Order: sequence, then C-alpha cells, then structure tokens
Amino acid sequence: MTQVGVAYESPAAYRTGRVPTTLNQRYGTLRLAGDRLSFTHHDGTVRFDVPVAECHSLAKAELGAAFEVWHGATRHRLVMSGTPPAVVVPPVGLGDALLRMDEVAEGIQAQRRMASAARTWTELLEPLVAREAPPGVRVHKPYGNFRYVVTTVFVVLGIAFGLLAVIFAAVWASMG
Repeated sequence: MTQVGVAYESPAAYRTGRVPTTLNQRYGTLRLAGDRLSFTHHDGTVRFDVPVAECHSLAKAELGAAFEVWHGATRHRLVMSGTPPAVVVPPVGLGDALLRMDEVAEGIQAQRRMASAARTWTELLEPLVAREAPPGVRVHKPYGNFRYVVTTVFVVLGIAFGLLAVIFAAVWASMG
C-alpha cells in the first residue's frame, strides 16, 4: 500500500459472484482518499466510490488475503493482488514437479504478502466503518478458511472434469 498525500491506495482485485475464484474478479486500484473509499478497474471504470462512514460490516476473507466491506446492502469483496495470476503449466512427472517447487514457494510468499496487505487495509478501515449493519440489511458472513478451500478445490475439479469431458467427446467423435 502506498501513501499519496492523505490518500492510501494499493493494487487489488474486485471479486464478483458468490464463489470465491479468480474467474470472477477484475483488477484495479483500491483507494481511500479523505472520507471516500473507491475501487477503479484498470480500464478506468469506477466499481464503487462511497463515503467510508456509510460502510459497515468489515471482515477478513479467503485465508486472510481478502476482505469484505458493505455499503448498504451491497457487499464489496476485495482481494489484495495487483496483477492477474500467471498461467501455470502443470508438471508432467515427478522431476517436473520437483523443478517447480520454487513456484510453490513463490505462491506461499505471495499469499503472505496479500494477507499482510489485507490486514493493513482492515486495520486502516476498522475505526472508520460501522461495526453493525443498518436496520433491515442482511449481511452474509464471508467464507471461512475451510469452506473457502473446499469450494476452491471443487471449482478446480469441476473445471478439470469439464475439460476432460470435452476432450473425451472430441476424441470419441473423431473415432466415429
């Protein structure tokens, strides 16, 4: 996070949808300037720009690498990540897997940096936002760590099985 005058900003991703995956997030800049909290996509589209005093129900999410803040009945889920994830080619054999252990270590370090940035943002916003939702607003809790991991595993397995089904169908069709 960088301090710009009296403003704070950092790269982040805005996550839409109910399932916490990178398939439904857009990258941009999270900013707190004066009394306003905003998120602007890389293409210049403003996702939200709201008075921070109207925000409520701040909570950490997704293994600590993200947080949620609500404005009225709208949830804003922000993941601390500045660039889209790199395309990773899965290892073919054990030798390949051993050579890619540095990528695993980089991923662990990236997770720690993201969690640190999310912690900084939540500490910064905590005294500025209301702890409770306004009357009549139902706030959904963020996914806990276990639910997040299980959901992510099932999404990845679903995508893998879908790809295998398409490949199998293409091979079957070419044989007939």
